[in-house]
Amino acid sequence: MAEQVLSVQEELTFNFCLIMLLDSMYESDEEARIDKAFRYVGKIPEDEARFDEYVRGGIDVLYEKLIEGGGEPEDYVKRLYDFLEDIQDRYNQEVDADALMKLCVT
Repeated sequence: MAEQVLSVQEELTFNFCLIMLLDSMYESDEEARIDKAFRYVGKIPEDEARFDEYVRGGIDVLYEKLIEGGGEPEDYVKRLYDFLEDIQDRYNQEVDADALMKLCVT
């Protein structure tokens, strides 16, 4: 698994920096967040643990929404469609559901 992590290390570091910059609930001081994002990357164990928790949380959501409770291929397609529809409702009203279905079917 180390090889997979190393191949996306630049993206992981970028994501870590974004999380440190945006996490005002954990660190209210803007200057401290900037320091954590750019000066102390990987040097504060608590921040690394917070990042790991964030990543695992995203994986858990994906597992629950897409995999858990499915059995047949049709179940997974339906779960994926429902998940994408939920994202569209939340974040992007301009996505064409018919075009998305065509992509899923082909």
